[in-house]
Amino acid sequence: MDFPDLTVDGDFTLGATVTATLIVMGVNVFLATVAGTLVAACAGLVTAWLNLRFDILHLLASILTMTALYTINLRVMGKPNVALIMEPTILTPLKVSSDCLICTCALFLLLFVQW
Repeated sequence: MDFPDLTVDGDFTLGATVTATLIVMGVNVFLATVAGTLVAACAGLVTAWLNLRFDILHLLASILTMTALYTINLRVMGKPNVALIMEPTILTPLKVSSDCLICTCALFLLLFVQW
């Protein structure tokens, strides 16, 4: 595929914005993550639609979508920042201690270096 797509710059942010906003509103973290992924995919479809329907150059269509997503992200959040410090995340059920996390990272690093 020869389609330089800059929409990704706004897509990841849009997915994170929707996910964070839904988590703060009390939605299940797994459902919020799926919703964020689907909304970000729809933003990619907008870029394809602009390119195919209106024959806008693919790079320009992705720049237009990316620029629009910055404003949309602020509207979705309703404020410049959403704090997730005390909110549950996908990793919350694991309840991994910091010592266990350090040992796991060291093990992966050791395996990677030996590979």
